[in-house]
Amino acid sequence: MPGESRPVILFVNHWARRLGGAEYSLLDILAYIAPRCQAHLLTSEHGVLTRQASALGVTCHHVPCRLKPNGIGRKGLFGAFFSNIPEFISFFGFVMRASALVRRLSPRCVHANVPKSHVTLFLFAAMGYRGPCWFHMREIFKKGSTPYRLYQLLFPRKTGQCIAISHAVGSRMPPAMREKCRVIHNGVAIPPVMAAAEARRELRFVYLGRVVPWKGCHRLVGMFADAKKKYPAITLTIVGDTLYWPQDYRWTLTDQIKELSLEESCFLLPHTQDPFRELGNHHVFCNASFEEPFGRSIAEAQAAGMPVVAFDGGGVGEIVISGRTGLLAPYGDETAFVHAMETFIENPSLVATMGKAGRQRAAVLFNRDIQIPLIGETILSPPAVSP
Repeated sequence: MPGESRPVILFVNHWARRLGGAEYSLLDILAYIAPRCQAHLLTSEHGVLTRQASALGVTCHHVPCRLKPNGIGRKGLFGAFFSNIPEFISFFGFVMRASALVRRLSPRCVHANVPKSHVTLFLFAAMGYRGPCWFHMREIFKKGSTPYRLYQLLFPRKTGQCIAISHAVGSRMPPAMREKCRVIHNGVAIPPVMAAAEARRELRFVYLGRVVPWKGCHRLVGMFADAKKKYPAITLTIVGDTLYWPQDYRWTLTDQIKELSLEESCFLLPHTQDPFRELGNHHVFCNASFEEPFGRSIAEAQAAGMPVVAFDGGGVGEIVISGRTGLLAPYGDETAFVHAMETFIENPSLVATMGKAGRQRAAVLFNRDIQIPLIGETILSPPAVSP
């Protein structure tokens, strides 16, 4: 098919300098979709995302914006736009220039990958864009919160459509969005062989992902310290960047580890480009997040053949079957979480049996080779516009 006859699809992802779960997911989508359309990516900065997208054949557009991500929490997502006037003005300048790009490209549809991109797309619609809009929903917003109300108010009902990364995300959307939503779980690579280490009583626990407050890393360190009082040979490794967040949080974790005298058994490591290699050096994956919308690293851990200990909140229960592929504690019940960790220490054979079951589940439900084509074809499908 001649290149000119292929549809133009514009993807918007505000950040590009570093990669989080949303960016990794977007790169998977772009790898599938780029050979099938004229794919364009709009960002406010250059970085790893734009370099890797360009290598996939995606045309990247950079429109600078002074809006900074550091310190913008999930609950204060929209209020951050109004906390600094220069950044506020810069963001709307970004939207104006981006809107001109949309008029020039005349895309079949626009895909917004993260909340800042959703706001951009809301404003496109307010400024006259009437084309189909895909909102990739990766956050859980509390009913009645400011983000929830703004999504309900600004969502373009005639042209907007949603992809939710979990049923937990989809069920917590405003009604106008739920009606236009399709749930498609994220996809992760499935290693050809189980990567998890052989389990012994000296279990090595690991968390891999963003090192930020809502991921509960400080709580995980505290719970590990409680388990270690009874089982001194265990270790915990926390792997990841303090992505788009003040580095003070990382320093707080370092201080916490020192105060609890865990320097020889609890390790804080930077982001890794090879998650499966790191996972393969450990036995049990731990996650203490607050209402995890999905949990890409949880699915990766199961794909590697690792059982999971986590709080049962958000989309985690869609990945982990408690008692079969891991153990889930009621959200906030730290005693139950520690008990789950101790269960694997006292019964190391569960590591292999639950790990194998988790790997089988991931291969069917969260396999990148299955999920990404579902997402890609959904975006490429003829646009649906309500009357």
